[in-house]
Amino acid sequence: MNESLTELLLKQTKNLPAQQLREVIDFSEFLASKTAAVVTAQPARALKAIIGGLTQGSLAGGIDDDLYGASVR
Repeated sequence: MNESLTELLLKQTKNLPAQQLREVIDFSEFLASKTAAVVTAQPARALKAIIGGLTQGSLAGGIDDDLYGASVR
């Protein structure tokens, strides 16, 4: 983090009462979790973006024939 921002944060919070300081901490934890959620969700979004774009057809199509032969119906 930028050192001047850290110093400003310390200066701003130095004289806060405990309850307000707890709110600052809660908010910083919220921001950190929100950032982590975005990072975690990116691979899932990438996968969802290609689903349906594949031209494989049915991956299990004809599996009964492959497993049991054409005699099973």
